[in-house]
Amino acid sequence: MAEPAHRVVRANARERPSPIPLRSLAIFQRALNPGRSDSVMAAQANARTSAIRPPSAVLNHFSHPAHPVMLAASDQHPILIKANTRMKYLHTMVRVTDIDASLDFYCNKLGLEELRRYDSDAGRFTLVFLAAPGDSSAQVELTHNWDPEEYDGGRNFGHLAYAVDDIYATCQRLQDGGVTINRPPRDGHMAFVRSPDGISIELLQSGDALEPCEPWKSMENIGQW
Repeated sequence: MAEPAHRVVRANARERPSPIPLRSLAIFQRALNPGRSDSVMAAQANARTSAIRPPSAVLNHFSHPAHPVMLAASDQHPILIKANTRMKYLHTMVRVTDIDASLDFYCNKLGLEELRRYDSDAGRFTLVFLAAPGDSSAQVELTHNWDPEEYDGGRNFGHLAYAVDDIYATCQRLQDGGVTINRPPRDGHMAFVRSPDGISIELLQSGDALEPCEPWKSMENIGQW
């Protein structure tokens, strides 16, 4: 099998975090994915546990402040997750229809790096974790279900957001790669593009906005973003 065009970053084995209990992950998988079978969701949650560690000795809460959630840290020692528990971003999961086209977009064009992947023959899915170079704590999880599914427009998902050193250079690189700049960086501060599956990607200039310049400041929006 040919090596992928994008670079795969191998995590240091000594830095591998301890896992979140599978039982806790499966609870929220079931709530968020009512159409998926328990066996598939459990397999996907299990694949993620090697990459996820909660802050200190607690798990993130997913409740209304008035209704804290009881999650099992183990069968013997349940932990009450309080409404004011500190949270840490783990990853954003997006489902993709074409894993090769998605990796070409996210890695070769947008500039993310593949950290690791997991293939499940039993569950018939592939998980690929990506991150911006040098920022592996903020990850995107691409989920590719091998059996074809329809995903209606990524706009109802929201968007992924990345800060970039030079928004003009980033947009030019994407445009040169055939990506439509749906919301050009007319203000030198913000732009939007879309992935092959319609997921909206927000690009923000790091620090102060750049001085507006052509051709960007005269460009009109294209489609939705």
